[in-house]
Amino acid sequence: MNQLLLVPTEPEMQILLPQLRGFAADSGCAGSESGNGNVALCGFGQIISAARAVMLIARYQPKSLILAGIAGALDPRLTIGNAYEFDRVEVDGVGVGVAIPPGCDFGAQPACRSTYRSAAEIGWTHWPGSDDSPVIGDAISLRPSRGSGMPAPDAGDADYQGLGLLSVCAASADAAQAEGRRQRYPTLAAEDMEGFGVAAACRLAGIPLRIVRGISNRAGDRDLSHWQTVTALESVARLLNARMPFAAVTGPTSQSLPGSEPDGARRA
Repeated sequence: MNQLLLVPTEPEMQILLPQLRGFAADSGCAGSESGNGNVALCGFGQIISAARAVMLIARYQPKSLILAGIAGALDPRLTIGNAYEFDRVEVDGVGVGVAIPPGCDFGAQPACRSTYRSAAEIGWTHWPGSDDSPVIGDAISLRPSRGSGMPAPDAGDADYQGLGLLSVCAASADAAQAEGRRQRYPTLAAEDMEGFGVAAACRLAGIPLRIVRGISNRAGDRDLSHWQTVTALESVARLLNARMPFAAVTGPTSQSLPGSEPDGARRA
């Protein structure tokens, strides 16, 4: 199975990789190869993760790619400590203006209103398209194309399907910023910091991408004692182990809601 699994950071890799069947951790935690394919770090944030994805796609020439790590919940229905797969990713922060000026209580006064307008809202695409690559706008669908051998992320999940992911350059700093994002993107369930960059690289390369994120925290909660990073990544490993190799899957791939236990660590 020529698959490439990307993980943003070493702390995530160190927790996740030993729990994955078919992947063996190497001593530097920079990447490894085994029966299910290759696994490597893509780096922290949109820019380096996109650049690394391009480099690693060229190196390994995978038929499909998975991005896995942690994320912050925007939708209160997402359970901290659980893992979810997303069927679309949308970028925030590429355009003009600011979403919430520093020091503002969201919506409290006119000066605190968002001035942000996305690339699409000012009439731009991220990539205009060419003979060998499609147009890329503010949002990228992760639903596989016909004939890719990969099922739709929400196939068979009647209770909670169509999860969208907001991909940001900086995670929500507080509850006010998270609320602003919830109001601007009411259909998006969580925020991450690499999804759009990796998705753009995959779209340009013509490679199907799946994004699986464990919910470590509520977006905007920067108190690490509340975070459940280990539990969230354990849930990611269970979801991936149950569904690898993805090309053979016919059942549901978006985990439906309930429960988890506590823990604490890292970002987004």
